[in-house]
Amino acid sequence: MSEQAHTEQQPFVELNRRFRKLDQKAKAEETALDSYTVSLFWPDRSLSWDDLLKESRVVILGEPGSGKTWELRERVRLLTSQGEFAFFIRLDQLVGRELKTLLNAEDQRRFIQWRQNTAQAHFFLDSVDEAKFHKVSDFYATLERFGNEIGADSLGRAKIFLSSRISEWKPASDAFEFRRLFPLPPTMMRTDNDGGSKSVNDEKPLPLVVHLQPLDKAQVECFARTQGVLNVSEFIDALDRAFAWEFARRPLDVSDLIGFWKEKGRIGSLTELVEFDMSSKLRPRAGRDEHQLSEAEGREGAEWLAAASVFSRKFSFFVPDDNSTESEALNPLGCLPSSWRDDQARALLSRAIFDSAVYGRFRFHHRRVGEYLTAKWIAARMDNGCPQYELEHILVENVRSRKVLRPALRPVAAWLCSGNKRWIQLVRSLVVELDPEVHLNFGDPANLTVDYRRQVLATLAHSSRGRRRTWLQSSHDCLARFADPSLSLDIKALILDRTLAVDFRIEMLEIVRHGRLAECLDAAISIIASPDEPDDIKLYAAMVIGAIGSKTARTQLHQIGSQLPRIPNRLCPSIVEALYPKEISSTEV
Repeated sequence: MSEQAHTEQQPFVELNRRFRKLDQKAKAEETALDSYTVSLFWPDRSLSWDDLLKESRVVILGEPGSGKTWELRERVRLLTSQGEFAFFIRLDQLVGRELKTLLNAEDQRRFIQWRQNTAQAHFFLDSVDEAKFHKVSDFYATLERFGNEIGADSLGRAKIFLSSRISEWKPASDAFEFRRLFPLPPTMMRTDNDGGSKSVNDEKPLPLVVHLQPLDKAQVECFARTQGVLNVSEFIDALDRAFAWEFARRPLDVSDLIGFWKEKGRIGSLTELVEFDMSSKLRPRAGRDEHQLSEAEGREGAEWLAAASVFSRKFSFFVPDDNSTESEALNPLGCLPSSWRDDQARALLSRAIFDSAVYGRFRFHHRRVGEYLTAKWIAARMDNGCPQYELEHILVENVRSRKVLRPALRPVAAWLCSGNKRWIQLVRSLVVELDPEVHLNFGDPANLTVDYRRQVLATLAHSSRGRRRTWLQSSHDCLARFADPSLSLDIKALILDRTLAVDFRIEMLEIVRHGRLAECLDAAISIIASPDEPDDIKLYAAMVIGAIGSKTARTQLHQIGSQLPRIPNRLCPSIVEALYPKEISSTEV
């Protein structure tokens, strides 16, 4: 559902949205990666609406579907209900029109009343991208018209909040015009170190630029309930089991997922989620002015930008700006096919598949989507007749006379292993030979054949035999997707094989736990019952029983634990969590 559809067709849902201040001086690529995790680990860094309303000049950036318009309209309603002056203005409608023609009779009366007294007023201007639709100069002319109608004498009493898509806010030229047209009068003077006077406003850059934060789990649950999802807990559990939270971070995302859920009764595989996510984010918003871009063109452009990002090892693109001197990010216009027109490029960059990185930069909404699209870009080259030796050259490099997968392309190689084409068989043979571990951390292992997954396990087991540690890297979502009931006997045998490295056997237990392979529960019981197994692996075996154990398995664990003369401190919490309260009481704990 489009952002405007949210605004006009649905009642507002108070989600207590948060905002992240965009650092105008940030340069490190790592900063570009934390915009969708910072709110999880550093909630004190984010801002609320109450914080923003204390400011006088604010630019709110967000992708289509993030809820900008929805939120701005609601702030106007709330402030007005509290007796304050607040006005919502569509900038695209102000192009060539007087401000009063956009206001209804009541708002016109209130605007005149505000002009005649000394109170403050809040103006929410939505949105920069639509004001620029025909030409950029329309936006600047509209801002100047707005400033003139407010009046220079009243400008100091006007708090201005401007919304924009990330790709349409020019960090140099737009910010300059905003400061020029809407300056703040000195609110307080102080003596500086040289004995002169300086405005306090000089210490705070104008405007404050923020990005609308993603929804958290509680907000998604609240939103789903208001959208008519009857079994909200099942919907949330399905998102958990599918590790799909990265695809449920905006109202638009959640609305689309709810539609998928209502239609199919499930969330879908990772590949389905990625494809669904891309198709929804590459489409234009209904009811808004949009440059035309077909689905095929959008897909092609996205693949080219993704490939450029991965091959250059730069995660972000800079917003094209006449005054830009950006060197650490990519120029998106230079990464697209030479046949692309400016209007096509502008349409693509305005789509919801991108979000903000740092000030003046944007990136793919999900890094995983960028890796998937890069794999699709390579696949298109191969299907067009690219020689297999070129593919090997792209994926593999020699380090000290040893062939290895190029680090930046490990995730891409994992995505390329699905299918039966001859060149895909080459990729699989390279991955199994050089780096089978990639399937525990990247791509969608659920799309791999069971026989190939069995081959991956055998290769990893062979390399771990006789070693104390293998130092494998994995992610819980990939382990869950790697699991398959057909592999239960293979995984059980690897768990019980004491010639293999302990950390490799632990990885096998993690596949059982996250993939919920109940047929391997007896292997976990055997691990805990053995007096010769180390505590490290027993801890994970207990976690398996706690996560998927039947009553029989929990009873067996209880019996084993009761017979132990001493339960090591590290193991005790895992056993208690597995048994309480279903199997033992608080007294028995």
